Amino acid sequence: MVTFMLSMLLATPAKDVTMTDMMNGYSRAETSAFSVEVPNGWTVSEKTDFGSRDITSDGSTAKFNIMELGVKKDPWDDLYATSVEMAKKEVADGSFTPYEKFTTKGRYEAIKFGAKDSNDFMTHRWTLVRNGSGDLVAIGVTIPNGDSEKKLSKDFQHMIDTLVVKHPM
Repeated sequence: MVTFMLSMLLATPAKDVTMTDMMNGYSRAETSAFSVEVPNGWTVSEKTDFGSRDITSDGSTAKFNIMELGVKKDPWDDLYATSVEMAKKEVADGSFTPYEKFTTKGRYEAIKFGAKDSNDFMTHRWTLVRNGSGDLVAIGVTIPNGDSEKKLSKDFQHMIDTLVVKHPM
């Protein structure tokens, strides 16, 4: 009973997020800082004091995360180095891939990189997305195993493709 009640609390959607079913297997999560399409049935948490939100599904150890980072006009090299230092707290024994610059479907500047475990499996992926005003959003995914990798990678790419970074945050 306690576990059930705890899971209900954890699955409660954030009050400041409006969810709209897009009728394509995804729902648009809209906040004052961004909008992004997440897999149907996944819940977007309240924002932490650090601007971070987890996106979770009951019964899954997989997790997406989105973080509002404010205006950051630092070079990508510096943002990558800072991101890797932060990620090391979550990925203690992994190796990090170099970052790759690209432009999202929404025409935002972005970089992507990941962390591999000792078996060379990509357990974490991150993308930093910056709009023309310098507002920066980070999106990440934790992939628990190879069985879920294909679906989670597809969902993660869909999130990147549909992300709208608003200004001001």
